[in-house]
Amino acid sequence: MTELWVGLAVLAGLIAAGGALRAYGALTRRRALAGLSDGATLLRSFTMRVMARGRHGLPGIAAGRTHRTTGDLGYDEQRLMLTSNRGVLLDLRSDGGRTLHSVRSTGPGKLVIEGEALGASGPAGQFRIELAIPQAGDVAQALQRFAKASADGPAFATRFEGDVTN
Repeated sequence: MTELWVGLAVLAGLIAAGGALRAYGALTRRRALAGLSDGATLLRSFTMRVMARGRHGLPGIAAGRTHRTTGDLGYDEQRLMLTSNRGVLLDLRSDGGRTLHSVRSTGPGKLVIEGEALGASGPAGQFRIELAIPQAGDVAQALQRFAKASADGPAFATRFEGDVTN
């Protein structure tokens, strides 16, 4: 009978630890988005897949691996922020500086963001972030001001051409 109580105590401890980690991730995501303007569009608690290749990945994301995580997206006329349980993945401004190669909807409920991961000495690799959000086409259209794909850019860089592209 004692083993049963010990097993239940361990199970309860694991459940409590999982809940604490989930709450910490949500707090990390929401705290970062607090700096956006009052009229910003916020999309919260969606699933995303983050891939990076090259020498360095995004903050909290190792290069050469695929990560599944929960994220929050916030944007207004001047700024785009994408956060995950691991911290801020993207913090872009529309008035210059770093831009994305591509923002597009590849199907119903799927938004793809691609660009360059920056290291201390300049571009250090590429990243691809796939977001599962219900209004992907509208969000892709709204985020086009942050994307500037060049003609000689990477092969995966494409421009938004409608709600569903392949």
